[in-house]
Amino acid sequence: MPLHKWYQILCQKNSHFECYQRPYNDSWIIFDKSVPLEALDIHSELDTSGSSTTTPYLALTVHDHPKDNITSTWVPLLVGYTVIIRWNKKFLRLTITKDSNNNLVYTYEDYEDDISLTNCIYKSSQRNFFYGLTNYLNIYGRVSIPALLGLNILEIVIQLRNIINITFPNLFAQVKKHHNAIITTNRIKNKMKRKARSLFSENLENDMPTPTTPSTSSTTVNINSGILVSSNGLPMTPKSTQALVCEYASELNEKKNVKKKLKRIENKLTECKQIENPFIITNLQENKENIE
Repeated sequence: MPLHKWYQILCQKNSHFECYQRPYNDSWIIFDKSVPLEALDIHSELDTSGSSTTTPYLALTVHDHPKDNITSTWVPLLVGYTVIIRWNKKFLRLTITKDSNNNLVYTYEDYEDDISLTNCIYKSSQRNFFYGLTNYLNIYGRVSIPALLGLNILEIVIQLRNIINITFPNLFAQVKKHHNAIITTNRIKNKMKRKARSLFSENLENDMPTPTTPSTSSTTVNINSGILVSSNGLPMTPKSTQALVCEYASELNEKKNVKKKLKRIENKLTECKQIENPFIITNLQENKENIE
């Protein structure tokens, strides 16, 4: 069967080429693996506050890949990453390299309709993430440069992240741990805010108005769970509040662990009872069917 697709022709001619279909349309991209992927020292830290044009990581939506935060996955931009695309009948090679100072350099080469990729008619290299490529290709609408480079393709992302996992084994695990800590902290803070709003809307007993002085206004003091609570709140330093939140989170985790232990004990007791009386499980199944 003859090959008619451009990516099939190129992959047949070069064993280092791998073709992938984009996840959201029928277009294809070639991943050139002739140059080994390389992680630099700048990849050792994932700084989310850096400039989006110079950061070595991009937060992207990658279909079927576990997310590092609520919506996205961190995709590393590695030296040696090279793809070949076709855009409006142009063949383009997009490459990530490095300069003498180990800064990432982004290069795009235009070969027009030359499928042999030998006659380059235009080349541009920038430290900013493929700066000028959007204007050069007259890209409009919702087409993004990361998607154009295949950085949202699952198989490619896995290969890129594997290099990071080998070079910096704990990086993504620490990022995930940090993100989970942010979620837990915000969840507890929001829970405490709701509790604060409802604290004095409840009909609490033992209302004790405090005496007033010329310099202070009347303050209502109640007792809740054995604790004195004031309408003005409890004066605490930020560090004391932080310690209280940590103590609360620790108790939540302890409570969760106790529930897990009780569940395991319950399962073991059920197994022991089943060994003593093998008809128990049969009777339970019959009763379940009757209930349904």
